[in-house]
Amino acid sequence: MINETMNETSLIFTSIIAFALGYGLGYFAKNIGGLARRWGIFTVLLFPMIFIVLFGGAEAIYKMHNIVLSLIFAAGFAVRMIRR
Repeated sequence: MINETMNETSLIFTSIIAFALGYGLGYFAKNIGGLARRWGIFTVLLFPMIFIVLFGGAEAIYKMHNIVLSLIFAAGFAVRMIRR
């Protein structure tokens, strides 16, 4: 189980991971059609793996009940959705 108290180092690394997960989820949501055309039939295997990793990571951040990490995750998602 995840430790309820985090020191500064683990908070920094977890924040980086939260931002990367949000950014990755935004990229996946924005470019799903392009990925399907580019990868072809391989997307049948690729999309479930990406889906499980991104949403599993998002669930782990949610279960930490840390508003800072949730906001960093949302910021990563928003940055990717705003960028072209």
